[in-house]
Amino acid sequence: MNTATGHGTRTRAVLMKFPIGDFGYRHPKFAGTVEILVGVWLIILGAIACAMGRWWGVLLIVVSALPLWIGQDFLKSSARG
Repeated sequence: MNTATGHGTRTRAVLMKFPIGDFGYRHPKFAGTVEILVGVWLIILGAIACAMGRWWGVLLIVVSALPLWIGQDFLKSSARG
């Protein structure tokens, strides 16, 4: 997404929609890294739960897609700007 000035970074309004919000706007690399780590942690917990026979672990694996997507979006926007 390009801003009015032609920069390739996300606008504050778009980043405020994400769960990290204003902190993510100020520190996109850190916020993106934390989101990626949260997504990986959810995958690990989901795999452990599935291995123990708890099939709600599949839900954790599915939900992990959201922080992974948000994290890569933060990291992509910080690389452009």
